[in-house]
Order: sequence, then structure tokens, then C-alpha cells
Amino acid sequence: MKGIQLMSEILGNSGIVNLSKQVEEYERLRVAIQSALPPMLKSSVHTSPLHQGVLILRCTNGTVHLKLRALAGQITDAVRNAGFRVEQIRVKVEPRSTPVVSTPRRVHRKIPAAGRVALERARQQCEGTGLAEAIEQLLKQSYGN
Repeated sequence: MKGIQLMSEILGNSGIVNLSKQVEEYERLRVAIQSALPPMLKSSVHTSPLHQGVLILRCTNGTVHLKLRALAGQITDAVRNAGFRVEQIRVKVEPRSTPVVSTPRRVHRKIPAAGRVALERARQQCEGTGLAEAIEQLLKQSYGN
């Protein structure tokens, strides 16, 4: 309740009424757009308020962008039927931000004795090749060196 009182102090009664009308109008616009979208796209499309006849739709990827471009006529009709004046639709791709994930720490595990013996034999057979060097490196890591 304090938030509403504070808003009324800042905006005055006419400001709150105006803001309320804008929110209602935006919701009508959003519902009109959603009604023109297939169910699989509804969660991937966000609407910006209509500004001077330009409707901006924001989507999460290029595939959705292409589908929205193909549905532009249907979306325009739905928005106009809801009573809005639309002259142009713009579609912008805004990928969802992905959380930064740290790379897992490398864990060196000990190779069992029988495995080390087999690797040592393989290294000797491949002596002088890159494979022998790789096996040697693996053996060193397995000993914890």
C-alpha cells in the first residue's frame, strides 16, 4: 500500500490514472499479439509498447525471428482488430542471457597397476612417435608427478 501512496504523491491522481490506462492498453496489445502466435512461440516473444505506429517484437533467437517475419501479416491483423494503429512491425533478436558457468576442475585419477603396465608396454612399442609421448604424459599424470 505504501508503494501506491508514494506513486500518487509523485504522479498525482491523474498520473496514476494515466499510468493505469497505459498498462491496460499494453496488456490488450500483448493479448492481441499472443492470440496470433502458435503456442510454441508464445514464451519466446516479448512485446514493446506500440510507439507511433511501430510495433517492436523481441524474440530469443533467429529461428523465432524468421517465424515472426512470416507471421507479420497475421500479427498486424490481430493487433488492428484489437483497435490499435500499426504501420510497421520490427522484430529484434535478444538472446536470453546465460549464466556464466565455470569450467570443471580437471581431476587426475590414478591408473591401476595393471593399466600402467599395459600402457608402459604400449609406449615402448610406439617409441619415437607422438603417441609414445602422449602415453608417457598420461603415465606421469597417473603417478601424480
